[in-house]
Amino acid sequence: MSEPLHSDQLNLLARALRQKSFHFIIIGYDHPDIFPEISAWLREHLPDRPIRELPVSDKTFQEIQNILIQAYHDIVLIPDFDWFFKQENENISITFNQHRDFFARREITLVCFIQKKLFKELPRKMPDLWSLRSLELEFLGTVQRSTYSLSNIDDMESALLSVFAVLPAEPITRTILKGLLPNVNNLDATLQRLIKKGLIAFDEMDESFTCNLEAQETTRQQNGEQLFEHCELLISTLIDKLRYETDLTGHFLNATYKEAVIYAKYAESILQHIKKAEEQLAILAERLGNFHTTTGNLDKALTFYEDETRLFKELYDAFPSNVSFKNGLAISYEKLGETHAQLGNLDKALTFYEDETRLFEELYDAFPSNVSFKNGLAISYEKLGQTHAELGNLDNALTLYEQDAQLTKELYDAFPSNVSFKFGLAVSYEKLGETHAELGNLDKALTLYEQYRQLTKELYDAFPSNVSFKNVLAISYEKLGQTHAELGNLNKALTFYEQYRQLTKELYDAFPSNVSFKNNLAISYSKLGETHAQLGNLDKALTFYEQDAQLTKELYDAFPSNVSFKNGLAISYYKLGSFYKDHRPDIVATRNYFQQAEALWAELTESAPGYAKFQHYLIQVRKDLSELPQS
Repeated sequence: MSEPLHSDQLNLLARALRQKSFHFIIIGYDHPDIFPEISAWLREHLPDRPIRELPVSDKTFQEIQNILIQAYHDIVLIPDFDWFFKQENENISITFNQHRDFFARREITLVCFIQKKLFKELPRKMPDLWSLRSLELEFLGTVQRSTYSLSNIDDMESALLSVFAVLPAEPITRTILKGLLPNVNNLDATLQRLIKKGLIAFDEMDESFTCNLEAQETTRQQNGEQLFEHCELLISTLIDKLRYETDLTGHFLNATYKEAVIYAKYAESILQHIKKAEEQLAILAERLGNFHTTTGNLDKALTFYEDETRLFKELYDAFPSNVSFKNGLAISYEKLGETHAQLGNLDKALTFYEDETRLFEELYDAFPSNVSFKNGLAISYEKLGQTHAELGNLDNALTLYEQDAQLTKELYDAFPSNVSFKFGLAVSYEKLGETHAELGNLDKALTLYEQYRQLTKELYDAFPSNVSFKNVLAISYEKLGQTHAELGNLNKALTFYEQYRQLTKELYDAFPSNVSFKNNLAISYSKLGETHAQLGNLDKALTFYEQDAQLTKELYDAFPSNVSFKNGLAISYYKLGSFYKDHRPDIVATRNYFQQAEALWAELTESAPGYAKFQHYLIQVRKDLSELPQS
């Protein structure tokens, strides 16, 4: 089998583009078909990096720059780069050249196509960008691809080749491959036959297998509809590997974080290559959404939850009497609602939760003895209640939380040994407590929080190694501390906040990469700061406020698209500003912290105008700033 023309250059280009340190790649060509062929090849072989085309002809520099600003992490293909070299475009060329540092600071990669005869003009026309160049390639003639025939392989070889065809074009170790395909008979013998036929390569040094790019493409084309059937075991295994604790962000059940990163990459590749409405693919998309939620990439999580919803909707529309598909669609709406809520899109979240509730009401009405549907309906009431609470609709929230508590208590009373129902009842008491506290019913809130603490302590005592139960017990201490503080019982509040800090620190020390635990530890510092300030322990208070701000800033810097972390950082700055205003004669520090909080809340209000709390916070900090004496 012959290698495709330009195979070495294409592989070199692909390797360079997988590294985001490459910023300026020059491709010299002598055939007009080179650009569309390389563009198509890159989209096929680099699924993990966004690729966009930017023809620059007849654009102003501002138009070009606006597109490049949006393409912060992308590969940008410029098919007509030599347009800059025309005399009438000299001013744009000079300006473009002077933006060398703009490209160097970003993960953007420019792939610039230029006629080979104009190569020599680059150092003279764009000396600054020329100094940034990462790679130069020549493509003379067109890109021609060889094709592989699968006519001489047996069924087992074809099925295994399908697995390689949907995974990324990179080495896969024997250990990982066997983990992905457990209990497959004659796996080693089948691999050896594919090696002999030249369809995969074996590296003895690290015992890894690699499938030729062209063989992958041919397999996907020729196996077509069989791809899903051949990859069912692989998909099922990845679904299991990417399982995580549903009530605790960041805890994978069957993989380490490092392993989960690899499995997520494999799952993304599968979803890119297998376009079929199958329940297993929908579940795999949900797992990917969970993974990206866990790691803080909410925008990417949203895309996979949208994939999950699309697949389940296709299945449900095709088979409306299939309750599994209807249940899956309801859960997918919940995932979309949760993600939009975290992104601050509360109106969208409300719509998705309403869709979820409608489906679960239909399922529960049709199957009233099905505890899963009853539990799903209870959860949907809780999600709807939470969104109404965040939108300021407290009476609506209270009604929905009461419906949630009623259903969940019925489930727990019927199945008292079911820890999930017990946990759900605890959460319902927490939500009711929060709403009564917001409505000013502090004594009622305190009673509900004590019930919440009692149930979570029973769960944690029964399952001391369960980090989720330890986490919710910690939160119950925080809720009790907050309520006692509002009732004026500061010493009691301090005791609960210290218990909260102790448990969250133990969790964060045990799982330092878990963003939820880190965030909770930051909150505990904030609560301790508030209480010590009220008790007059000002030095202690300032120390805790500073620890809160440090952790929250680390979270926001690591996950700048996470609305909760951004809001948390604004709150920590506001509390520091308030502390300096009330307890330290430092107007400069006060104004600085208030201004940082104001900037963050202004951005949050603009991006999430339906979130009433952000508007309230912004109004308050601007009022505080206006009352400061002029320096």
